Amino acid sequence: KLLLNDISIYKKVHDSLSGKREREFVAILMQRYEIENLKVVLRLWHSKEPVKAEDYVLAEMIKFDIDYKRIASAETIEEVIVLLDKTDYKEPLLVARDKFKSTKSLFYIEASLDIDYYNRLTACIGAFSATDKRVASKILAIEVDSENIQWLIKIRKYFCLALSDMLEWFMPGGSIISKNALGSLYAPDGIARVIESIALGLLLFAEAEQQH
Repeated sequence: KLLLNDISIYKKVHDSLSGKREREFVAILMQRYEIENLKVVLRLWHSKEPVKAEDYVLAEMIKFDIDYKRIASAETIEEVIVLLDKTDYKEPLLVARDKFKSTKSLFYIEASLDIDYYNRLTACIGAFSATDKRVASKILAIEVDSENIQWLIKIRKYFCLALSDMLEWFMPGGSIISKNALGSLYAPDGIARVIESIALGLLLFAEAEQQH
């Protein structure tokens, strides 16, 4: 219910905006919920769990009319891709398909969906006014840093992949974490140190905005 309420708020904000670019930005933000739905169903598909996909996703359509039930019962990744035709999610799956087929790891598919999502947000922000672009870019950079940290944790805890895999699918655009810094995050206290840095970055950002 909380997620559905969030989506409802996004829709109200979207409908109240007059600018085409601003409406597009909010529409992309709403797709985050759709991407998470798709990830859940892809995990069910990958695990071949005999469950009902509709029990695990939000019932409300966000942007695309996706047949999650058919995706969950698909035989191959190619069939999944066909089912996502005419959506924003077909292309990222095509990008990750070969890597997924050679490793059988969903990491590459999920990471590709995230990279595409943030690339589209970044492109949208690029058309904002100078002031809006500055503020939105700083907020987005913090989000990207957070996502990269989450992926690093997942790689170490669930996927057991090498650092090179993280570098290949690293999401650009963060304000603190860079490819060069990722190596140090494999140290025992690496992730804790970066989280502290991001928290400090958020505080400094808030203080700087108050001064304007």
